[in-house]
Amino acid sequence: MKKSKKIIITVLIIISILVIIGIITVIAVLSSVLKDDGVYKLGSDTITSINGVLDDKKVTGGSSSIENGVKTIVKTYQSDGNVKEELLKYANYLIENEKFLAIKDQAGNLEMAKESVDSGDIVYIIIEYNSSSYTVTVKKGEGTLTKY
Repeated sequence: MKKSKKIIITVLIIISILVIIGIITVIAVLSSVLKDDGVYKLGSDTITSINGVLDDKKVTGGSSSIENGVKTIVKTYQSDGNVKEELLKYANYLIENEKFLAIKDQAGNLEMAKESVDSGDIVYIIIEYNSSSYTVTVKKGEGTLTKY
């Protein structure tokens, strides 16, 4: 009887430790997705993020993935002011300092792109916005830009 109690206690301790490790891992992953260090890193490319240009904006959602060779980072930010002014400042920064080209600018949607530091790849940014927030999607994958 004493031996079976020791085994049960040992198994419960091991399960408890595994649960704690799992919880810590989930918290670490979630906090990294909702964090903005001032840059978006896509392999060899480093793009200045919203918080690298504007005051610290609250990140309310985010994800990161790689699918069919395309790396994607998505971050949603809460605006505390005029969304259009904030995005104009951000877009101008990217155009003037990081060689981005504006591709599309229409109500609720702004798209920009530039050649990657990796030959044959491009970096593509899509910003979808409304009156109180914006979602920035940064993608890197195979492609080229043709300038007219």
